[in-house]
Amino acid sequence: MSFKASDAYAAGLARNHAFDAVGLPQEEKKSLFKNFTLRWALFVFLWAMVQLIIIIAMTVEGSAKGSAFDGYNHACEAIMMTSISLNFLLMSPTLMAMLHATPLRRFICFDKANKAHKFVAHTLVFWTLQHIITHYYRFHQIDAQSNGKVSMFDLLYKKTTGKVGHTILGLLGMFLIGSLPVVRRKCFELFYLLHHLSIVIVILIFFHVTTHTFHYYITGPGAIYLTDRVFRAVRARFNRPRILSVIQHPSNVVEIRFERNGMKYKAGQFIYLCVPSLSWYQWHPFTLSSAPEEGELS
Repeated sequence: MSFKASDAYAAGLARNHAFDAVGLPQEEKKSLFKNFTLRWALFVFLWAMVQLIIIIAMTVEGSAKGSAFDGYNHACEAIMMTSISLNFLLMSPTLMAMLHATPLRRFICFDKANKAHKFVAHTLVFWTLQHIITHYYRFHQIDAQSNGKVSMFDLLYKKTTGKVGHTILGLLGMFLIGSLPVVRRKCFELFYLLHHLSIVIVILIFFHVTTHTFHYYITGPGAIYLTDRVFRAVRARFNRPRILSVIQHPSNVVEIRFERNGMKYKAGQFIYLCVPSLSWYQWHPFTLSSAPEEGELS
């Protein structure tokens, strides 16, 4: 659930010191095993098994065709594409909410989709580096065996595939820098905008791989993500409940009361709220303090 605060109240909220980023406790260093659950372990195990199956199957297939090395390289590419597809699904909150309402939630932690998205992104970076290393090694071998007829530079930088691949690599580097916690905390707008380099990267991938490969991995999950994104944008722009009151509580706590506008929710849920006078890009989760039976939303 998400909506924008009205301009009048937003201006007031912008002047409220409860939104000042001062005096906040330092973020604790998170342990690898903190909040470790069996459902999270199941996700990690399943994702590891998917990668292992792809690596073994495609390497063996490549070996049968005469080159296990090429098979391994194709497996790296397949895992990269699978990682992108999975991240499209993980970053579709409406889809995750629908899945969370099914019995599958007993086994898979759909409410930890953002955490899973980061985990999958790390594996994407790993297999991207593997893909690059194998290409460089293979082209180095071709260069060495050609007696000067073919240069490694020509193979890497003069072919369209190589040019597009290195462009993707550069954009991915910018993407990763923008995703660093220090950038996200200090300059959220930069993090948000650089994250949208993923759109450019996906378009370039279309020119880097075969059309069949792109459609096989990207088209379906990409369409789901796009539909989810459009649905949430329309809902946020046209469903704007009126703010009834803003209450300043002790300990720098602000309570905002809205019209319910027929919105249904359960105890313990949260909403995403945007204050345009602070930032058009930032949507942050806020706790719902009102009970589902109340006439107002707070």
